[in-house]
Amino acid sequence: MSNSWWLKPAQAIDVPMREAALARQQQLTK
Repeated sequence: MSNSWWLKPAQAIDVPMREAALARQQQLTK
């Protein structure tokens, strides 16, 4: 389970980036 120390930071970065991409798409479609 030594991989968890870098998997969790990767998820913490990936989620905000995905939310930002969704927000950008919503702004374009408005």
